Amino acid sequence: MNHVFRTVQPPEVGAPVANDPDDGEAEYTTPVVVAAPSPRELVDSAAIAWREALAATAGSSTLADVDRLGDAVLDLTAAHPSGLAQLLAGRPARLSNLVRESASLSATLRRARAVRVKGEEFAQRFGVAPAYLAIGIATWTEPEEPGDVADAGRSEAAVDGQSAPRLVRAPVLLRPASLRPRTHLAGDDELSLEDPVEINPFLARSLRRRGALLDPSAVGRACFTAAGFDPRPALDHLRALGAAVLPDFRLEYRLLVGTFVHPGQVLLDDLEVQLPQWDTRAVIAALAGDLDARAALARPLAQPVRGDRDPDLERGVGNLDPLQQHVLDVVASGRDVFLDAPVGADSAGTLAAIIADVTASGRSVLYVPGHRRAASAVLARLDALGLAGLALDIAPDAGWRAAVARRLLSGLTPEPVLIDEDALSRTRAGLVTRRAQLAGYVDALHRVRVPWNASAYDVLQELARLTASPNGPRTTVRLPTEVARGMTTTRRAPSLPVTSNEPPLSAPSRSARAPRRGTAPT
Repeated sequence: MNHVFRTVQPPEVGAPVANDPDDGEAEYTTPVVVAAPSPRELVDSAAIAWREALAATAGSSTLADVDRLGDAVLDLTAAHPSGLAQLLAGRPARLSNLVRESASLSATLRRARAVRVKGEEFAQRFGVAPAYLAIGIATWTEPEEPGDVADAGRSEAAVDGQSAPRLVRAPVLLRPASLRPRTHLAGDDELSLEDPVEINPFLARSLRRRGALLDPSAVGRACFTAAGFDPRPALDHLRALGAAVLPDFRLEYRLLVGTFVHPGQVLLDDLEVQLPQWDTRAVIAALAGDLDARAALARPLAQPVRGDRDPDLERGVGNLDPLQQHVLDVVASGRDVFLDAPVGADSAGTLAAIIADVTASGRSVLYVPGHRRAASAVLARLDALGLAGLALDIAPDAGWRAAVARRLLSGLTPEPVLIDEDALSRTRAGLVTRRAQLAGYVDALHRVRVPWNASAYDVLQELARLTASPNGPRTTVRLPTEVARGMTTTRRAPSLPVTSNEPPLSAPSRSARAPRRGTAPT
């Protein structure tokens, strides 16, 4: 355990004792042992900074104020009944069928483009595009609470130490939506909805914090009846709960499409949930400043394997270089590592090899890309290697739930893959033979020969140097074997060229060279 020592001055006899041990007037001259912060305290302290960084990334959440969406919101409250019925029934609907007035349609299409741009930005930066149809807007007044995760970007105001009230305008029910342009019909967009219905988590937390008994799953299921989708019973239930526990609660029926959940807000909520268990993670404690955890993680890595590997012992898939093979060895050892891939490195191939190796070991791996392009590159590499079935892609669109469900169901009954073991064994045996031949060629090329004390590689290098010189030798004389054998190091020394201003004998001038064909020497 690390300790901190400080020197303070003891009080005089009869002097009053200060209540604050850190008070400068109550310092002692004897050392006082102050225990170093525990891993839990370090993680809690670091989590404050992490939380602030995520809050700055997420900004102000639209879960507490729908007006923060600005123009990136599509209001379908007054949509045409026939088109709206088609949409709520789960069938795709064109915006021209939802808004049939030409003047209103142009404004609707402009807002739809703003919603798509915001969703594409989230998809590229965070890998998710949380577009929803918000059903109902709830309004109430509640006091400002420090550290509120739903509105972390909002400045805190306090009067006489009391939290100032604030007006909340939050969506009530959220149904995943997908808005995409129609490729075969320019100037029109298509809107579709998915089946799951969620309650705004900010509204649910506010109700539960004030004692309301709420089952979000039951409320979501109540929207789907035998007659179809009908959110009004769920809205009536939430209106009654809100009026009972939330001050100045009102609920109006509105239909808005927008990106109501920022991915940074999702990370912020996940941080709050995972924080109690983080002090048991060595990586988290090390990031928080725990010296013991850092020392445990700073153990040296195993040295890379030199030379060619046995094909039966190779890891991963694809054509991997020795450094990529070393990465697989380190990952398989269970160490916590950070891989820094330089620009131009085959990052997709390394990740595909890690996924294949982990899967072959009977484990699973979660890959969270920094942007969607990285995920697409890894999926393309797995597909090129014939291993597309190893990955379950959670695509950044509203239909990912249904796609994941279908993928999981198809994975329960996979088709058997036939492997020709004999052909595989022959291929590996041939690879070992070719490697041995190449290794023999390399050894013979670099073997030092007696009595010349030089290798064939040295001879090739010297010939390359001579022929690259503009005044290099042009002789066509070939030495017999007996003469070459007698050119030992001792006998070659007297014949080495002497540095002088005169041109070397082996490089005659242009006039002394052999005449051209068809001419006579002068």
